[in-house]
Amino acid sequence: MPPPTLHPDWNEWTFPLASIDFGHDMHLDINASAVLLPNLLNAILGPYHQVEAMAAKLGAERRPLGTVDFTFVLPCECRRDAPPMVFTLGGGGKILLNPFDYIVPNTPGGHTGAMNAGETCRLALRPDGSVNWLFGSRFLNSHCISVDYDRRRIAFAKSLPSFSMLYNQLFLY
Repeated sequence: MPPPTLHPDWNEWTFPLASIDFGHDMHLDINASAVLLPNLLNAILGPYHQVEAMAAKLGAERRPLGTVDFTFVLPCECRRDAPPMVFTLGGGGKILLNPFDYIVPNTPGGHTGAMNAGETCRLALRPDGSVNWLFGSRFLNSHCISVDYDRRRIAFAKSLPSFSMLYNQLFLY
């Protein structure tokens, strides 16, 4: 497995991504790269056909976003029953995203707050023309990342939930 690559001029790390499991019945062999982009807006970008397959599994609808782009929307209640997303890295390590990590309120910045029944959320997953997956702030907000520049290694750990996240999970429904 090639080690993670640091591009200091671009402020990004690239590492091998082997597959994505989305629930128990969707497995996508990726065999591409994942790129950490801390400056990317509140999104996780992936290849069109893979992101569209995940959106279809959730029953999300495509909606225009500006004049040339689109997003996927779905009822916020879907977060209760949506499957976790597990990214398997090239070395076998796994990174878990829960539904609250990738289905976000349709508010500026996607901040988690108390939501009313029937409110619309959007997928933080967005299709991109690349064969690689690009992890922006939506991913980085849900994980702690430790970078060892000398040994060219990255370690991931799930972040502790914020109070507002706990409030939504415990008291929303």
